[in-house]
Amino acid sequence: MLNKQEWCAARFGSELPDCLPLPELREVPGCEWAAYALSIAKDPEPETLAAAALLLLGVYGGINEAGLSVWNGNSYRPLRQEWKPDEAPAELIKNVGTMLAEGAAYAWEAGEARDVLGVEAGRGIALSLHGELPPEQREGLALIFSAAPGKLVITYNSCLYTEPFIRVMTLSLGEILDRLTTAETLAGLRVTAGETMDILDSFNDTVHAYNKTDTIVAQFCARAAERPDNLAVVYEDKSYTYARVQDLAFRLAGYVSRQGLGRGDTVAVFIPRCEYMVIASLGVLRAGCAYEPLDPNYPDERLAFMVKDAGVRLIIVADELLPRMANFTEFDGTVLRISEIPSLPQPDAAALAAIPFPEPDNLFMLIYTSGTTGVPKGVRLLQKNLMAYAAWYRRYFNATEQFRVTCYNSYG
Repeated sequence: MLNKQEWCAARFGSELPDCLPLPELREVPGCEWAAYALSIAKDPEPETLAAAALLLLGVYGGINEAGLSVWNGNSYRPLRQEWKPDEAPAELIKNVGTMLAEGAAYAWEAGEARDVLGVEAGRGIALSLHGELPPEQREGLALIFSAAPGKLVITYNSCLYTEPFIRVMTLSLGEILDRLTTAETLAGLRVTAGETMDILDSFNDTVHAYNKTDTIVAQFCARAAERPDNLAVVYEDKSYTYARVQDLAFRLAGYVSRQGLGRGDTVAVFIPRCEYMVIASLGVLRAGCAYEPLDPNYPDERLAFMVKDAGVRLIIVADELLPRMANFTEFDGTVLRISEIPSLPQPDAAALAAIPFPEPDNLFMLIYTSGTTGVPKGVRLLQKNLMAYAAWYRRYFNATEQFRVTCYNSYG
């Protein structure tokens, strides 16, 4: 038989990873102990409870080993195990039982088990095989596992953990105990309790009813008909009502349509931050096209590539940016200055009705990745994507006609 020093060197020679689940809170003076108990149908054997506790710590740490101090009613002894995912649970239980028996053959001084494990004071974890751990034996600990007739108990430092956190942990410990003797492998062992799974599944219950047949363009037109004199766009000292925005957007839509553009086409909009971020986009969309925002902060080489890649035949440009169009050497389409939009003819009702509204599956916007890993790539945003976002926004913020929304992001 090995002496204690030889046994510790053989069993605990390598450094033990920190097994304490990440605390939620920061420890402050005057902390108190709290406990959470879970009723169980069958009391576990000591080696089974110890194996379950080690597995639980391994799960929380994302590792296949764990260690803790075991209280035998008189003193602590160290326990540590490593395992492989494809290992049978019975093998782990057997190994834990063997180590518990080996450790019981030696006499242990106060604090010795913690030193052997290499655990910092205040971060210790203990397992009591003899009911509740006496308060005077809790110094330096953060978590204590124990069992009493008909229940599992986790006692914890309430300055480090909250009750909901410990509740989930206790439920998982119960789940492991329920399945430990029947699972084929440790990897196949379910560790998440049914109650916890129900909570996690509820996070994905995000389905809400909303209008999936409409588009943003159609909804804007409906609001403009209902509240034509309400403010729609404000930029610096300029203000535009819904009626005025719609008037300008319809003029632009008629122009775009007369260029032979509609559904399936993309129009580039090369402007700085201004009111036409809304007006030009809406006009292009009402023509059935998608818009491609061109951010003036980008190099012309990148912008020219985006225009070419998108197959753009019309660019709407701010007057002050018109000289930069000379760098778009491969573009041979039409250029429209935003200063020309107010003087464009307003299409009559028949001409406007002949321009089909976009449909939910049509392209809304084409934006491009940064290109840091190579050539920038186009990203398609569909009309229905915007409708889903708008529905969420209204629901989450309970938006009303009194709302004012600030556009803080760049146009591109």
